[in-house]
This record gives sequence, structure tokens and C-alpha cells, in this order.
Amino acid sequence: VDTPGGTGVRSGLILLGLASVPSRETWKYGVRGFRYTALDMGHLLGALLISAARLRGALPNLRLAVLDGASVAGSPFGLPNPATVVGVAAEERVSLSGREYLEVVVALEWGIASDDDLAVRARDLLRQAAAQSECRPVPRPNRVFSSVLRNYVARWGWMEMVEERTRAARRGGPPADVVMQPATVAGPLARLDAPALGAVVRQRRSELAFRAAAPLPCEIMLDILRSCATQRLGGLFPSVILGLTVTSVTGVSPGRYLVAPSASAVCPRLRRVIEEDYETVPELMGGTPDDLLLLRKREAAEVADLQAAAKTSSCHQQIAADCGLTLAMFVHSRILCEHCREMHATDDAVGSDALREYIRGYWACGFLGHHAYLHATAGSAHCTGMGCYLDDMSAAHFGVLSILSPLYHMAVGIGCGERSPAFTYDREDLRTPK
Repeated sequence: VDTPGGTGVRSGLILLGLASVPSRETWKYGVRGFRYTALDMGHLLGALLISAARLRGALPNLRLAVLDGASVAGSPFGLPNPATVVGVAAEERVSLSGREYLEVVVALEWGIASDDDLAVRARDLLRQAAAQSECRPVPRPNRVFSSVLRNYVARWGWMEMVEERTRAARRGGPPADVVMQPATVAGPLARLDAPALGAVVRQRRSELAFRAAAPLPCEIMLDILRSCATQRLGGLFPSVILGLTVTSVTGVSPGRYLVAPSASAVCPRLRRVIEEDYETVPELMGGTPDDLLLLRKREAAEVADLQAAAKTSSCHQQIAADCGLTLAMFVHSRILCEHCREMHATDDAVGSDALREYIRGYWACGFLGHHAYLHATAGSAHCTGMGCYLDDMSAAHFGVLSILSPLYHMAVGIGCGERSPAFTYDREDLRTPK
């Protein structure tokens, strides 16, 4: 909101609705399309909160609220059609091959010194807007590739079942909101002004190949760990445990490491594994936050064996063997519901809790993954997210099978210069599927 005298931004509140069309990932990723869409939502949340952090100097009293879009739509909260407020067609009006979901609502408020619950006010605003929008025409999602998508959706119908079950559980649960400060920008990102940070963001690309055995500077690894530790995601997101396979990092012994944001994020079963199989790493603790748990597996392993295990557990992708560090992001198995048995639960309350946190776990991993990308880029290193991995093998590699379940893999190292291209398109591309 500009002041009448043109002196700049004074105060305001913005609501952003973030939607997804998971079925459009099926042509490339099959049933993993659900996973990739949810991870991308986390990346988008990371980008939004980092951008907000850079605006704190210009926008006083800036704070944010993140609302689960499915719980916003839940009937107990009086919002029958909030999706239409942000231009998303009502779900029942669209076929499964193009169904668009309101996943997250982000409220950004600045210039208002208030102790009011921002999430509650955001829900009130959505309720008012939803009531006023009932008489307006509801847009339909575009029909790009719809005929092609129908074939893939028919083949991978299981993904739609997972999407519907997780959304049903989120609708039926309590309000899922978190009010938070803008993301903490640590390490090299904190030393960049807005134009320089913008340049880093625009350079962020997935590396297609890494220089084998090229050492990754230790400071980049620590910057990533600091960033992951300082992001307080709140109750909407489950705690994420990091599993590091270090093969070539300057000054760091090769091996398997576990990193937890705090002792409270470790369940009793994992604590027993840590006591039996892991040890603290005093030489690295000085560069990380005090409450961060950084542990190394006592069992020694040859670099070649570590590279082979990282490659195999990452669906045999060579980049996992050639990089200096592979990063596995885990959540507790009670959330993932081992082998997705809870996906078929009907009345079990624990199953509903797990279903609600299943997709939010992917959001949290994507959020942290976005920070890893930017810290690697700012440090002149490179990063690649891998959504294809072998769940049990990845967990067994760290000795946490049936305790932790992986939701994301990342490779960090020195790239060969083969990077994914920037996204560009023209209207002809949209008309002609390739």
C-alpha cells in the first residue's frame, strides 16, 4: 500500500494461494508424480520465505502465516469454496486428468504491530472473499496435454488415490496453520544484497554431472547444515532428519552422518540406534548451531563402498557416486506409514494423522532442499535434487530401517558445467506436445 504522498510502502496484507496439478507429472515420473509435485511445493515455499527475508528492512513488522489449503477447505471451518478465491476451479468440476488442488495459502503482513493471530485473520479474509465469489464465474484449468494425460492417469491411478486420501485426512483434521518469521538467511546468503541474491536465485539449476573425486569445500556443507538447522518450520511441518554420505569433502572424514535439528526431534528408537552405532563429531560441532545433533557412524567404510551405496540407493544414478556429498532427508516412519499400509486405513485415527503429515513431510524436505540449492550455488558448488531412490536401501545404509523413511535425495558437489536449462517457452510449445 503506497502512502498518499508517495513515500513508499506503509502497511498491508497479501494472501497467496499455491495450487498444484499432480497428474501432469505422470507423463515423466509415473506414480512418483505426487512426490515431485509435493517437493516442488516445498521449494516454492522456500523461495517465498527467502524473498520475504530480504524485504524485512523495507517492510517493518513483516510476518507470515502458512495455512494448509486442504484444511482451509474443510467444512468445519466454514470455507466451502476457498479455491475459487485464488482462481482454482472447484475440484468436483474437473476430471482427474487435470484436477487442480489448492495446497497452501501464504499470508504476508507488514507494517502492523499486532499480537493478533495472523492465521485466524487470514482465514476470516478467505471466508469473506469466498462468500463474495460464489456468484462469479469459476475458471477451469487449461487443457494442455489433456488427451495425453488421461492415458497416464489411467495407468497410474494409484497416485490419484494417494492424493485423494491425503486431502480427505487434511480436510477432516484440526486447522493446520503456522505463523512464522521470514526464513533465516544464513551463511553466504546473509552477506549478499538483494541484487546479488537475485543473481544466485536465477543461477539455481540442477547439475547433470559432477566431477568425480573433486573435493567439496567443508564450509559449503556446514552452510547447508546451518541453514537446515535454523529454519523453524513450526507445527505444520514434521521434523526432518538428514543423512549425509560424505565421500569427498575437504577436512571431513568419509563416512555416514546423521543430522537432527535438536534432541527433541529424535524418537526413542532412533536414540537407541544413535547410542549403539554413532558418535559425536567434535571437530565439526564448532561450525554448527549448539542444538544441532551431528553424528558419525562408527563403522568405517571405504570411499568406493560409500559411493556404490549412494549410487544404488539413489536408483543407480551416477551423479550420486560422483558428487562429494549425498544428502538424504528422512522423516519418522510413523508419518510415512511403512509400505503405505495406512493409505488403505478407513477409521484409524493414527492413520489419519499419518496421512495429513505425509504430504507435509515432502513440503518440509522441498523447503530445506531449496536452501541447499541456494547455499551450494552461492558457494560456487552445485546441487541436484533426486526424487527417485530406493526407500529401504536408503534407510538401511544409515542403519535406520523401519525407524526413518526417506522423502528426498540430493547430490552436492563440483559440477562439470552440464546444467539443466532455464525454463523458457512460447505459445507454439504449449499447443504442440512433444
